[in-house]
Amino acid sequence: MGLFNFNKPRTDGKTFDGQGTERTGFIDNVFVNLEKGCLLQRYPYDNLSTCAKVTENAKHTSLQLLADQLNIDNVDLAQLDELMKKATKPLTVVDKKYMICFLAGEKVQQIADRFIVEPASVYTVRYRLKKKFPKDEVLPF
Repeated sequence: MGLFNFNKPRTDGKTFDGQGTERTGFIDNVFVNLEKGCLLQRYPYDNLSTCAKVTENAKHTSLQLLADQLNIDNVDLAQLDELMKKATKPLTVVDKKYMICFLAGEKVQQIADRFIVEPASVYTVRYRLKKKFPKDEVLPF
């Protein structure tokens, strides 16, 4: 696609920045918005539901990769994904790894051995994980 001229006049008569110039565009398939300073990958799909499905599949793939790294097969990734959507604060990769272990039904000592930490650290992680969810949410760990 090449370079995008961010100062070109809009063809619809509307102004984006008050001066008749558009401050968004695509540069080599990446959406750029100068007003908000954001870059978004452009999906080659026409409707947003297809784009959402691609994003959903990518989430499941990343969770599956984390489970594979931990050599855990007996975890329900759909349940984990639904649980992650309920979080009120962002979850880190380490949080997700611990959640996989908790949902797989591992005991605290097994998790401590897996991550080479003290059992008290696992209790602390579980406490901090619970703080990232609503207080009325029933968590399986």
